[in-house]
Amino acid sequence: HLQAVFPDASDPCRDCVCREGTVTCESRRCPPVAFGGSSFDLSPLPPGCSYIGTEYLDGQEFPDPRDPCSRCMCAKGEVTCGWRPCPKASCPHPETGPCSCPLCGGCSFHGRSCSNGERFPHPEDKCQLCVCLNGGVSCMPVSCPPVPCRDVAPPPGECCPVCLGSCLHLGQLYESGSTFESLADGCSSCTCLVSVATRGHLATYRANPYLSVCVKTAGKCCYECQGMGTAARVW
Repeated sequence: HLQAVFPDASDPCRDCVCREGTVTCESRRCPPVAFGGSSFDLSPLPPGCSYIGTEYLDGQEFPDPRDPCSRCMCAKGEVTCGWRPCPKASCPHPETGPCSCPLCGGCSFHGRSCSNGERFPHPEDKCQLCVCLNGGVSCMPVSCPPVPCRDVAPPPGECCPVCLGSCLHLGQLYESGSTFESLADGCSSCTCLVSVATRGHLATYRANPYLSVCVKTAGKCCYECQGMGTAARVW
């Protein structure tokens, strides 16, 4: 019957109880004994436990001598052992320590174990660099060198941008963003922008109200002004 109490057939000083299909037995409680004006409980103590050559009291907990990751308990003459509970870690990415317990000395991040202070590429995004600090991981984009052009993009599978395209000018190939001297005219400089070469004249000049008396000599880039000293102009 449910929770029926009955005497132990093997020990008349023990009572047993059936709870939800399981029978447990313990020593019968005795009435207190009066002596010298005081009463004493002389009921027999619950039996202790003997485990791997060591005696333990009823209710005593102790580490399992065979497994440092387990704890045992003596209850009513029987020893039961189980996995030792782990303390909760105070960091977001703790490493796995002894007995599979979390520790904040290192990091475990997306399946990767890292020591404290270690820098490493993000396991799922190689364009980020991460660092492990006391069980926490912080990540930031990788540092890329500057690129001297207007249209940039990273190549497939790469993190840092590069100049896009190139220019073909008088048989010579120039990278986008590069500046070069024109092969057709030594007085001009060119810049390759988005696969189109654009031409611009050098402009070194001083204001000269008497420009009408200045002349440009064949083969030279700048005007020379006769009798006006240092005034010069490129147009």
